[in-house]
Amino acid sequence: RGSIMPVTRTDLNNVYGALNTTMWADVNNKKDHDEIEARVQYAINVATAETEAILRLLSYEVADAVEHILVKHATALRAGDLLYTPRRFSDLGGARMLTTSDLISYHRKEYLTFFKDLQANKIDLGLSRNCRSYPAVEDPENSNDSLDSIDWYA
Repeated sequence: RGSIMPVTRTDLNNVYGALNTTMWADVNNKKDHDEIEARVQYAINVATAETEAILRLLSYEVADAVEHILVKHATALRAGDLLYTPRRFSDLGGARMLTTSDLISYHRKEYLTFFKDLQANKIDLGLSRNCRSYPAVEDPENSNDSLDSIDWYA
């Protein structure tokens, strides 16, 4: 089953600005339009796949959930983070040693917090859940499906 692609370059531009999206995607500073657009699309593809995997873990029907504006925003945050991560290393330019907090961007933390809040029912998307072909566990505290069981920073 293929990925659903509700997040677009326009969404990234709305979250981060067109100039930032383009600069971050141009890791080699070549201003090659095709290379930039390929990197943007790759970041969108990876962020979408991660989001879909999390939504399935949380028992959401992916086709419905990915269209929700909050999910689209979170996915755009993650795509921008994927674009910016290699740029951050070149921006820091070896001026100091990198710490773990340098490697985990604010936007990635915001992305993960959104889904942890969704799992904890702090956010209600107004969508049906428990759409799995097998029974879902109702209590995320006592489930192996907890997002806390995933090592996001490995």
